[in-house]
Amino acid sequence: MFYRWIRTDAVTRNRSAPPASPNVSRTPRPEEVTQGVAADPGEYFTVDFATPQGGGVTVSLSDGADVVVRSIGGIARFTSDVNRISVDAAAGTERFEIEIPRRAPRVEIRVGVAARSSRTGRAS
Repeated sequence: MFYRWIRTDAVTRNRSAPPASPNVSRTPRPEEVTQGVAADPGEYFTVDFATPQGGGVTVSLSDGADVVVRSIGGIARFTSDVNRISVDAAAGTERFEIEIPRRAPRVEIRVGVAARSSRTGRAS
């Protein structure tokens, strides 16, 4: 019985992982990233966009330690302060990507003065 469990466990662990779903966001190629900034989220963190972003914003959870904000295909001005990144995008910025650490207790994304997305608590 014990041998069968060990053998089954070993076979299961040696199987290759299934291919990634085509809906999974990809990491941008280095030439696509115009600029970016990273900061420790602390207990409460805010990402502020000065204006709505026509190209959109992709938000994902990461295993990294920092909140990361990248502009893809355009120009943006980033300002960081304690518990905050402010983003002022020039016209023509294609899109943004934000990575939020799973361990971050609270991260809020705001556009203008309105909160658009908020994550509170740790992911399971």
